[in-house]
Amino acid sequence: MKPTATYLLLTADRVARADCTAGTWVTASAPRPEPGTEAVRAALALGGVAAAQTWVLSSEVWTQEIRLNATQVAGLSAESLRRALAFEVEPFSGIPAAEGVTGFHPLREAGCFVVAQAPRAELELAQRTIREAGGSLAGMAPGTGLPEEAEALEAWWPQVSAWLAEQPVIAPLAAQPSPHRFRWFGLGLAAAVLVVMAASSVWTARRKAGLERRHEALAEVGRGLAAMKTRVEGLRREAVALDEAAQLRQRVVARRAAVPAVLQALAALRPEDVVVTELTAEEPSQLLVRGLTLEAGAVDEFSLLLAARLAPAGWAAQTRDKVGRQSLANGGPWEFVLELNHEEAQTPTAAAAPTYDP
Repeated sequence: MKPTATYLLLTADRVARADCTAGTWVTASAPRPEPGTEAVRAALALGGVAAAQTWVLSSEVWTQEIRLNATQVAGLSAESLRRALAFEVEPFSGIPAAEGVTGFHPLREAGCFVVAQAPRAELELAQRTIREAGGSLAGMAPGTGLPEEAEALEAWWPQVSAWLAEQPVIAPLAAQPSPHRFRWFGLGLAAAVLVVMAASSVWTARRKAGLERRHEALAEVGRGLAAMKTRVEGLRREAVALDEAAQLRQRVVARRAAVPAVLQALAALRPEDVVVTELTAEEPSQLLVRGLTLEAGAVDEFSLLLAARLAPAGWAAQTRDKVGRQSLANGGPWEFVLELNHEEAQTPTAAAAPTYDP
């Protein structure tokens, strides 16, 4: 009898399978095969035909808790939220948004989500392998932290449904449309064109007055020009929307690189007689650098070096405050505050945006 649900567990060391049929569980596990062997195929080999609802729990699925601004995500559809989270976790997972598939599960705190991500190629391979085994992929979830011992795993399997309800599940990929649909559409369109041409020829032949024929032709040209104008206006609006989206992405890329640029510059340019004690955010686009130095001139020199180094990243640096404690003959040591302001208008384009090694 074909099971109603199949669960495949893939860890670094083992593969396991559990089949549920009318409340009865059949489980099996084995060491993970050598590299080069598909882990999903190895797990499926532990049983018979896979269920129509087959789940893959893999420790190789990347997962992390992400916090977003609650007001920005309020009202977003599930698909829009998934795309926003995929773009947000791209620097952490290392999987480009266009090459990965993403799932998420909201936490109780507004704006907090547990996100899972896997390469699209791996999901496609798992989906194809399960289909060959007679089943259908229901979803993929991170399997980190699950028991691996056979006895502990056998006792845990009946809880898997409740466990999945709290996990970020990656949905299976939609079936690709058949390429033949364009062929049939083309044949139908060609037939329709032939019918229209034949009807037009008969209709034109029956026309007796040349003036009426010319009038109809001119009217047809006018309709075509109106349709073309409408299409051009639509393309112009699409171009404006694409340009706005590109500019928004450029600003996001620049903002992401801005803070690491500050940290790298402070580490690389700070003179030996300057001690940075604190780095705080005064405003969303303003950072304050506090520290101590023995020489008053070192503060201005440090500020100039930072200004030159951080200009490509959109930062402007200047000395806000410099106060001597009057403990030394030169009036020092000196407490100072440097002000760093990020100017979004100076953000470079995405093609010229600077990158910084972490």
